[in-house]
Amino acid sequence: MFSINIHAEVCKYDDERIASTQKPIGRMVTIDRDSVCTATMISSSCFVTSGVCAKQNKVIEFNVPQSIDNQPIHPSEENIYEVDSTSFIFDTRGVGQPWSVAKVFPNKITGKKAGDIQGFFPVISKKPRKNDPIIIYQYALTDPDRYDVRSGEVGVNINGKTLSYSQSSGLGKLINAGIFLLPSILEHDIDTTSGAAGAPIIN
Repeated sequence: MFSINIHAEVCKYDDERIASTQKPIGRMVTIDRDSVCTATMISSSCFVTSGVCAKQNKVIEFNVPQSIDNQPIHPSEENIYEVDSTSFIFDTRGVGQPWSVAKVFPNKITGKKAGDIQGFFPVISKKPRKNDPIIIYQYALTDPDRYDVRSGEVGVNINGKTLSYSQSSGLGKLINAGIFLLPSILEHDIDTTSGAAGAPIIN
C-alpha cells in the first residue's frame, strides 16, 4: 500500500470508477468541511494520507453514504473521528514525496478507536513493479460531465452524482514504478480527481 498525492483526472474516455465500501479507508474533511482528502487506517489509531492534507483541524468520516445530486452526505457521529492535529509527521517536499502519518482520537460517542471498529491495513514493505495490478480507493469528485485532460474528450461516469466525494474504486496497473532518479513516483492508469489526495494504491 502506498499513499499518493494526486493531481490527475480521467485517464480514458469514460470515468470507470465504481462505488466501494472498504471500511478502513475514510474521508478526511476540515472541521468546516470545505476540503476533502482520503485517509487510510494502518493501526488502531494511526492513519496515512498525503502531506498536503496535514496540519489542519480535521475529522475522518467512515461508512460514508453515497452522495445525493453531487452533494456529500455525512455519516452518523459514531463513524466520525477527530484527528489529533499535534500528531502529524509529514513531508511535502518534491514530486512524489508528500506523505503524512497521524492519529485520530477515540470516537466521542463510543469511546472506541477507529482501527478497532473500522479495521486497518497492515504496513508491508514491498517494492512495486511496472505492470503490477493495482486498485485505488478514494473519496473524490465524480461527475457525469468530467473533462478528459489526455484526449480532450469528455469523460462520463453515469453514477457521478452519487459517487462524488463518497467512496469509489478503480482497477488498473502501474505504468511506471519510479521515473529516472525518483523512485517514489508511481504512474498509473486509474481515474483520480480532486479529493483523491492521500488515496492508497493497493496491489
